[in-house]
Amino acid sequence: MTAKTNARSSRLSLRVTKEQKITMSCAAEVVHKSLNDFILEAACRAAVDTLLDQQSFMVSGSQYRSYVQLLERPEANNP
Repeated sequence: MTAKTNARSSRLSLRVTKEQKITMSCAAEVVHKSLNDFILEAACRAAVDTLLDQQSFMVSGSQYRSYVQLLERPEANNP
């Protein structure tokens, strides 16, 4: 992708407490990022995690029973 296709064209704003801003600013500084980049990356990571947690997998009844049987097996010794 080129820089042109990655250009940020939408604006997002939010209000935070003084303490929240200090915390986020300190964290951004530790990882050598701007506050905007730090917040954007953290928010996008949280959004992806949330969406991944909501995914469903459709399986047949026999596939589900096989899966449950695997889960119910006793733990194997792993020395």
